[in-house]
Amino acid sequence: MNQAKEEHIEVEGVVASVLAGTMFRVELDNKHMVL
Repeated sequence: MNQAKEEHIEVEGVVASVLAGTMFRVELDNKHMVL
């Protein structure tokens, strides 16, 4: 059985808003928004 290889990426962004449950909406340098 093959085990899945974990891959990580690292990006920078700015916290655009603070949400409930200690979540954050972040705008990345390429203007994409992520939670």
